[in-house]
Amino acid sequence: MASSSSHGLVLPCLAVECSCCIPKYPTLRSSAPRRRSPSLQLPFKATVCPTPLGWILVRESASGSTYLLDPQSRQDKIPLPPLTGMDDDVLVDCNCLLSDQPTAQAAAGCVVLLVEPQDTVIWYHHIGASAGEWTKHEYDIGIQSDKYGFTEKIHIVPIAACGGKFYFNSFFTGISVLEFCGPAGPPRFSSIGLVGGAPDDWGRGAFHVFLLESDGELYKVRLKATLGSQSSPASSSSSSLPPLQVGIY
Repeated sequence: MASSSSHGLVLPCLAVECSCCIPKYPTLRSSAPRRRSPSLQLPFKATVCPTPLGWILVRESASGSTYLLDPQSRQDKIPLPPLTGMDDDVLVDCNCLLSDQPTAQAAAGCVVLLVEPQDTVIWYHHIGASAGEWTKHEYDIGIQSDKYGFTEKIHIVPIAACGGKFYFNSFFTGISVLEFCGPAGPPRFSSIGLVGGAPDDWGRGAFHVFLLESDGELYKVRLKATLGSQSSPASSSSSSLPPLQVGIY
């Protein structure tokens, strides 16, 4: 399925084969609309991390060379400082986002952001900044607990970029914001209150929540499996998946 963004590009859906599926090199498979696009196999061993804007963060294993690659042109590259201090198995699971399209006009204000999946750590780099290195930042946005008294730090998930800022951990009463001030400014965390309430069935059942940007607007998408619902005889086998509800807010 193709996706569109406020930046006027029609982006293909990318599937990245992991190391357990191929013996040596990562492969990027494109499903661009109305045409068959062959897979793009990098001619070297590397760790890749896709972004919602279509660019792919590549770190070559041998040299450590790090850059953004445009898989549509297969030629356009934006060099980045070597990303050191992060293992491959962490990088491949990171959430990688760009604050804007890293074109020549917008590159000076573009931030490349990596959100680690397990630790409360982000890495960021201002494209075109004089300081040619990545910055590692350990954030603390609070503690959460369950009814059994178990506590843990709150992680940034889900997250999406919109209008040059990063929005994450959305609830119906508010949403958190991460932004960077100036070409080499540090991260600044804040929150925005929202008007409205949650649907009546929001807290029941198994569901996943995603944030995404489309045409300059930020959306929250909920995918919920409706457990215990009535199914037709044709789909009553034990292997049938439960119906899936999609909510967009």
